[in-house]
Amino acid sequence: PDINQVLIKIRRGRLFPTGIFKLLLGLKKINYVRVIALGVTQPYRKVGIEAFFYAEIIQKAMDKKIAGGEASWILENNEMMNKGLKNLNATIYKRYRIFEKVL
Repeated sequence: PDINQVLIKIRRGRLFPTGIFKLLLGLKKINYVRVIALGVTQPYRKVGIEAFFYAEIIQKAMDKKIAGGEASWILENNEMMNKGLKNLNATIYKRYRIFEKVL
């Protein structure tokens, strides 16, 4: 779940004394998810496990009436992850890059 939907409504970011109640009550109203990390180890790549992961995530989201989601922190050159998301008709709205400089 994207807990930021709830945290943004808590004034000044303080959980105490009343913010904790807003957090606990707001958890039931979350309708958006963030998938921060999803990966398959090398020996199991390209055998369909990725598709199973995507299908399972989508099915669980639909069961919980989730309106949308975000697959975050995927590097621009991560072709396997980007290809899978492209096959799901996902929209790219951010690009993540790592730059390197010799010091």
